[in-house]
Amino acid sequence: DRRKSFNPRKLRRTLQQVWKWSQWFWYTQLVGNGIEEPQGLPSNLVQHFLEVSSTGTPVVPMTPTKLAEEFVQMQANDVEFNSLWHLYCESHTFENTDVKLVPGEVTRRFLRLYAEGVICRPRITPDEIARPLQEPPISDV
Repeated sequence: DRRKSFNPRKLRRTLQQVWKWSQWFWYTQLVGNGIEEPQGLPSNLVQHFLEVSSTGTPVVPMTPTKLAEEFVQMQANDVEFNSLWHLYCESHTFENTDVKLVPGEVTRRFLRLYAEGVICRPRITPDEIARPLQEPPISDV
């Protein structure tokens, strides 16, 4: 039996790397026009990120813990809410569905749009789905 023993230090390092990657990703999306390679960014932006992140302070504020916990509970209790979050993530979070790794601003925007009914699953009947597939009638000319 070759089970790996649990190594809390390794887990902590991995979580720190994920957090730093998430911070870098969102930082580049927000201030670097989506350019993720440090060589493609002005050196002052890269330096700012390194200075702030070295203090342990988030460069981009992620979803606060309390809000993330409430959000996860809403996902567990409401299948449609969860499904809509996943659809939203496809276009707004680059398919990152972990609310703890999404900026709080993005999470709050989703919640506001959901509450206002702006984000909803389209209701399409089988007839509406089949209609575009039907051939138009051939005219007798």
